[in-house]
Amino acid sequence: MSGSFPRSRERSYRRVWGLVALALSASFVIAVTAFGAVTPWQQTLPWLDYFIAAAAITLSYAVFDNRAATVLGRAVIVAVPIGFLGYGAFVLLQPAFDIKEVRFLYQGMITGGVLAVGWIFTFMLQTWRDEAARDVKVKETLTALREEIFDFLGDIKKISEEHLVQRPKTKSADQDEQVKALLVCLLDTNKDGKTIPETIAADDSYFRYVTKMKELRLFNAIIDDVQMLPNAVLPALVGFYAQLQDLDAITQAVQDERFWNLPQDRRAELFFEYENVLLEAIHKGCVAWHEINQVSEEPATDVYAFWLIHKRLNDSMRKRPDFTAIMTDALGRSKTGSTRRKTTAKPKKPSGQ
Repeated sequence: MSGSFPRSRERSYRRVWGLVALALSASFVIAVTAFGAVTPWQQTLPWLDYFIAAAAITLSYAVFDNRAATVLGRAVIVAVPIGFLGYGAFVLLQPAFDIKEVRFLYQGMITGGVLAVGWIFTFMLQTWRDEAARDVKVKETLTALREEIFDFLGDIKKISEEHLVQRPKTKSADQDEQVKALLVCLLDTNKDGKTIPETIAADDSYFRYVTKMKELRLFNAIIDDVQMLPNAVLPALVGFYAQLQDLDAITQAVQDERFWNLPQDRRAELFFEYENVLLEAIHKGCVAWHEINQVSEEPATDVYAFWLIHKRLNDSMRKRPDFTAIMTDALGRSKTGSTRRKTTAKPKKPSGQ
């Protein structure tokens, strides 16, 4: 329903639970180290307390932030081979040293361990910076895409504010009526209830100029980096911008001068297809806007009209008229009107001599 953002709520819950886990881990460390709390395994495995504390704190950070989980995961992938390599070297070299010289081996292993830990820490810090920069770039890109789509859908919001009740209706039948009311206003249905294609079919002299839609360039500009966007929004974005290309192509066909040289019924059918492509672009735009808004860290105020079109617009709301029948009926009425005018015309008076 309008106003709900599941992914944003999930992210908030994760941060709350991450803070709770971090607080519990810190309490455990303080209890063991500062207050000397005794654990059941302290006599047999004294190092286990510190291991549990470190693991708990690490997992708390991973729960708190996806970035921390990514960095820690990569650090583990790097640290495990280094640890096994160091341990293997120690096992292989230990027999070669005398008892008096074994301390040099320990010193070397400690030095190597410190260097390895420093290298792993540097790797983690650089990974954190890279992930932070990537997150900022993704956030800014999603915000820009959302605003560009919002600009494309601006007429929908304006029409909904003027003609729709602002309080969302929960019944499906009421929502369908609201969508139909939006379509009537959007597609310029005239006072008689006829759409533009029906008017074209009924009146051969009717002329309708179609303006070109504003070109949206942002997605094409980031096409080389599109893999950085969340998988949840990619299908909706690709579908929307691909539909815009179809809309641009059919708009050019309707704007062409040759369009008005087509047969009357063919003109009506082509204009009907243009409206269908336009509605599909609007529908996919609403879907893309909604998906981006769900994954955004700072969701915009949800627009009821966008959600309504996203959920309720379907092909059954627009039935294809029989344009040939409309044209034939209009021609029949035109001939009937001409006959009546001829029948009711007053006879001319004979001219005087």
